[in-house]
Amino acid sequence: MEELIVRLKSNPLLTAELALATVCNNVLALSDTIFVMIVLRRYIAYGFDGTLIILTAGTLVALALQWGVCRARDILAAGVSRDFDKTLSEDLIAALVDSDTTALQSLPPERVRGVVTDFQTSQSAYDALNLGALLDAPFALMFTAAVFFLSPLLSVIVLVGIVVSLGAGLASVHLARRGSIDLADESGRNHSLVGNAIRAGDTVRVFGGAEHCRSLWATQTGRIAVLRNVLEDTRGLSQSVTLGAGVFVRVAIYSVGAKLAVEGQLSVAALIGASILGSYAIQKATACANAYSQLEQAREASQRIGELTGLPREAHGGLVPEAYAQGLELEGLSYAFPGGGEIFQGLNLQLVSGKVLAIQGANGSGKSTLIRLMAGLVSPVAGRVLADGHDLRDLDPQWWRRQLAYVPQEPFFLAGSYRDNLTVGNPQIKDSELRRIVQASGLTRFLDLSEKGLETPMMDAGRTLPVGIRKRMALARALCGGGRLLLLDEPTEGLDAEGTAMVYTSMNDLALAGATIVVISHDPAIIKGADLILDMGIGEGHTLRPGGRAQAGAAEGR
Repeated sequence: MEELIVRLKSNPLLTAELALATVCNNVLALSDTIFVMIVLRRYIAYGFDGTLIILTAGTLVALALQWGVCRARDILAAGVSRDFDKTLSEDLIAALVDSDTTALQSLPPERVRGVVTDFQTSQSAYDALNLGALLDAPFALMFTAAVFFLSPLLSVIVLVGIVVSLGAGLASVHLARRGSIDLADESGRNHSLVGNAIRAGDTVRVFGGAEHCRSLWATQTGRIAVLRNVLEDTRGLSQSVTLGAGVFVRVAIYSVGAKLAVEGQLSVAALIGASILGSYAIQKATACANAYSQLEQAREASQRIGELTGLPREAHGGLVPEAYAQGLELEGLSYAFPGGGEIFQGLNLQLVSGKVLAIQGANGSGKSTLIRLMAGLVSPVAGRVLADGHDLRDLDPQWWRRQLAYVPQEPFFLAGSYRDNLTVGNPQIKDSELRRIVQASGLTRFLDLSEKGLETPMMDAGRTLPVGIRKRMALARALCGGGRLLLLDEPTEGLDAEGTAMVYTSMNDLALAGATIVVISHDPAIIKGADLILDMGIGEGHTLRPGGRAQAGAAEGR
């Protein structure tokens, strides 16, 4: 409810108009009932059939007016949350693309994947229908008071029905709260299982993993079924009680009202009017309980969304040097995974412009992490990464990424076309330059055979593409950005002889053009072409030695 109050307070004029429309809508409903009572009383007194025509026509006019007012209120109510939904949407995408990557990866994957459902839950809770139901709730008492003027005893019956309806609704909310959270988490895990079965399809078939997947699926769906049954039972009981309260009120009004009418304490018209007014009151109470239930779901969804939007963001702004001279230095650099020990520490290295650094080491020695530190994607636990003497943490990250040409070991791509993905870092690239890079990366034949060439949609983040094509795509994407510091993670891994030769040629051309290159590789040809070789051990076990290119240069100098 606090969130609802905040939204209403944000635009006082709109809230006032919305309140006025709500008053008009409910007053029209009350007036319509009074009109029905007056006309029926005249009909009973005089028996003139024309009064029934007047009753029908008047009721249709009243319904038309109510529909018009309701429609106006819905339009106003939609405006209450429009800006909030837009801001929340922007905050969500900003959290996904701007949050610190280490912090983002610390959240459970199913929680992150469920953010779309949480956003939709929040939108639905504050839509025009629910907002109208909440604003209508106080008028249940107005209709009850109107019944009181007709018969105090009947108003007590209506009041009991309201209390039972609200009580059942609120009890349902509290009983289902924990189950809803558990169901959302289990559903997220089920989505992960489905995605894993699709992406690991070859593994499932080659290694006979079908039974394993079936077992996991059966266990997971069993948990979901139990949670869903508990929720359905809770909601079903609540709905049964609420419907029962409505039926009880109608039956009780007619039963008690009929006795009062026979005794001459209540007219037939007043009895019908009390029934209509009582139905209105119960309807408002029931709708309010349902809306409150959705508000509670939205509150829980907002808490989960807050875990994502509250993550620390990458610092925007910062120093923007006039130019980058391609110098890179590591000063006492150390890194540890969250909750784990250091994978390397005290790393010192100076790489001047135009040099090639090759990085070797065993699995788990921190090679890929070192590349990510150089790209500013993660922060060290100690020490600094310096670009031309500037700490990366002091630089504007967007400026720094434009200086890079980054090829990760396992490249992923964005939704959009092949062209969108290749040019994402440099949308203004000329077509002639794009064609040159495509050709240099060995993608021409693949694109010619694709359904729409460069405009072919990228599917499933590129996972469906062959490994070699993904590698070539990643290299072409990096080259299109125009960065002069290349960070390459196993660029020839998974490539055929043609692809490997393409990587050699591209690296050689860039090195001759003065680009600075940092490459993780065990490829002898790449190692031979390096100026420096960093051998990553575990902990402090790293060593730095001259590469074949430096030795050849020294020999030529002699």
